[in-house]
Amino acid sequence: MAFANSGCQAQNEVDDKQAMAMIKEFYTVYNTEWATNKNITLKNNLDSLQDKYCIARLINKLREPYLDHDMFIKDLNTDVEHLTTLTITKDSIKANT
Repeated sequence: MAFANSGCQAQNEVDDKQAMAMIKEFYTVYNTEWATNKNITLKNNLDSLQDKYCIARLINKLREPYLDHDMFIKDLNTDVEHLTTLTITKDSIKANT
């Protein structure tokens, strides 16, 4: 029984690492797109990234009219230098949802 539990814990750690890697990948690609794309295609490209990485409920919230800033970067623009300080950590208190 203890062996089975340790296997589940190991799987959870792998799942957590994969989730954190995916979140970091998203923010890296998203932030880079924001910082480097000054074309009229920016909104379409950001929408495509949101479609790829986000659930429908979040996408609907992100695309509400009259939103005066980007909810992911919490600003109107960004630069790639911010990526050097990007750190992803799991909340040890809250369960994954």
